[in-house]
Amino acid sequence: MRTLGKLLFLIPALVALHSGAQTLTSYTTLGEPGDTYNTSGGWLVNGSANPPEPFVGEAFAFTATASGYLNQLNLAISAGSGNLASDLANISIAVNKSGNLPGTTLESFLNVPCPGQFGADNPITSLTSIVDPFLQSGNTYWLCVVAALPSADIVVNQNSLGVLAPQAQEFSPSAWIARGNKSTFAFDVEVTEVPEPSTTALAALGIPVLLRPLVRRFHFDFCKPRKTKA
Repeated sequence: MRTLGKLLFLIPALVALHSGAQTLTSYTTLGEPGDTYNTSGGWLVNGSANPPEPFVGEAFAFTATASGYLNQLNLAISAGSGNLASDLANISIAVNKSGNLPGTTLESFLNVPCPGQFGADNPITSLTSIVDPFLQSGNTYWLCVVAALPSADIVVNQNSLGVLAPQAQEFSPSAWIARGNKSTFAFDVEVTEVPEPSTTALAALGIPVLLRPLVRRFHFDFCKPRKTKA
């Protein structure tokens, strides 16, 4: 029974070792402490039903500094018109394509509401990934924001750290134009790290090894006929 107890104690430890992946910040332009950002400066995103402002979408490139599966996106956005019910955004992460422009979308977050009016110190909008696309350290991606409704009037707040990045704008859907380096959004990208091969192998090999004596013991206990006294 002592051996059985030791084996049962070690199995959860190996499972925890296998599944204990950490969440890492792969990119950030949010200030510290408290995820600060520029409350008075931002980029207009408009659905074109608010003349004289044209339809406009905004995107900024970022380079991942840690590899992993997308876990959470945190972004500072505000309502431009003050109508929180209609100021909804479609936010996406896309790969970088030739010409240094947004390419294939990896994941989209649709009809994202703004937490408050532009000019206020609004809470950061946090979006949890469902698709979990893999982001590779050193690769360039794009954070894109477009209006979810024709009446939407949104401001994506700029960072307060002076960080510049390649910008793209669109004045008709999916027609991105490079605009040079500008003050980028205030946002961060969190990923779930990929377990190291050695850790995964240890867990994969260790659990069957520990289970083998238990399987063998219970096989004989339950399958071998027992003699009973007459």
